Amino acid sequence: MTACAAAISSSLEVKALEIVRAHGGVESALGTAREWAARAVAACGPLPASLATDALRDLVATIVETNLSLRDFRSYKELELDFSPGLTAVVGENGNGKTNLIESIGFMARLASFRGAPNDALIRVGADQLVVRSDIVAGDREVLIEVELPRQGRLRAQVNKQKLVRRGDLAEVLTTTVFSPDDLEIVKGGPAGRRDYLDDLLIDLHPKNDAACADFAKVLKQRNALLKQMGGRRSLESEVTLDVWDQRLADLGERMAVLRSKLVDQLLPLVAESY
Repeated sequence: MTACAAAISSSLEVKALEIVRAHGGVESALGTAREWAARAVAACGPLPASLATDALRDLVATIVETNLSLRDFRSYKELELDFSPGLTAVVGENGNGKTNLIESIGFMARLASFRGAPNDALIRVGADQLVVRSDIVAGDREVLIEVELPRQGRLRAQVNKQKLVRRGDLAEVLTTTVFSPDDLEIVKGGPAGRRDYLDDLLIDLHPKNDAACADFAKVLKQRNALLKQMGGRRSLESEVTLDVWDQRLADLGERMAVLRSKLVDQLLPLVAESY
């Protein structure tokens, strides 16, 4: 099962939530939602009506029954929420923590903020650590996800009280899809953001790809640490060590390039159909 969280900003967020609330349900709100989608076309470019409709239906079909518990996450000192089956609309004035709430769900699924914030920025000011917990019901399977992030020390994550070995294990339990204005950075920003986007998608589609992504990131970090340690001064020993890391990075980089290229090939027909 998949949990899908949609984060929409400013007046469009408020209006979309008002539509669902006023019409009493998703089906009756689709016509009005299409009208607002048409108004957004001028700013966002063409968006097929069928795509908007299907996305909304998929959101309702794949929602997971869940309890969410937050402690010292962003603006929340403590929060306990029970979600009913179906679509959940989060309504509130600006600055009341709607995006923080969505961010906590994304953080639990990816162990990182979709807003690009460093992990220590997620801990409430004055607190020593944050805690996010959620009971997820997927069919007849119950899963407990727990994430703790201390201000000093390493992040700890558990699934059903078992230590999380790799992030890909989370993708097999909880997958989130976030829509936000920051997605424009995929197009407007640098290539690093696009690589991160593809790597996250690789893991979501095939959790086993987490190992390849993690190995590449680890080797790149170690190679860069060696270069920093060398400080431009090369010795025979450092040259040999660097050659080893270069070869390892080249091998893993080629593997990542193949995975990303195949993913782009999968995405191209969908992009061509929509745009």
